[in-house]
Amino acid sequence: MEPVFKSTEAALRYAYAFSTEQYGRSAMAVMYARPGNGLGLGGLDGAGQAGMVRAEIDKLTPTQRAVLVVRYAPRELPCSCRRPCCSGHYQNGEWKAAIEDLVQHTAPLFAGHVSNVRLRAALIRAAILRERPNHTALGKEFGVDRNTVAKHAGIIELAVVGTRREIGEFDRAYARIDGLLDEAGLVGEMHAA
Repeated sequence: MEPVFKSTEAALRYAYAFSTEQYGRSAMAVMYARPGNGLGLGGLDGAGQAGMVRAEIDKLTPTQRAVLVVRYAPRELPCSCRRPCCSGHYQNGEWKAAIEDLVQHTAPLFAGHVSNVRLRAALIRAAILRERPNHTALGKEFGVDRNTVAKHAGIIELAVVGTRREIGEFDRAYARIDGLLDEAGLVGEMHAA
């Protein structure tokens, strides 16, 4: 059986985005669809593939699932209500819950310190998405000294992402899901037919 996804990253992005991007297509849309665009997965085939990837994700620990959601799931979902007050998108509840889970997971790292939960959430997001946080701006936004922000950023980055010498939650999660998806035959090198 030929793998469906070229990489673990492609499988994760597809599985997390599938439910938000796929809608049933009319018979006319199917008839006039151009062959060869994307993975060729839609409808039940796409749902099945996304479901198989999600089933492997469900084998991970809650923390491992959370770091993968933050990294690969869309932060916002499209909204087509067309109401005047609508911005055209809303926050992905799964993504928000993952950040909240990671805020709880990292709380023991700050035992004995005053810890700003919203600052911790911003630093977790930045660490997983590999963004460089502006310590001064975050300090002003959350009423914390920039040196405290830098110290907390280092603690979170070490725990969540790791260093060259120490593996973090993200690397553990990615290695585990990579192995699971490979065993399931969902990812691998694709060969032209």
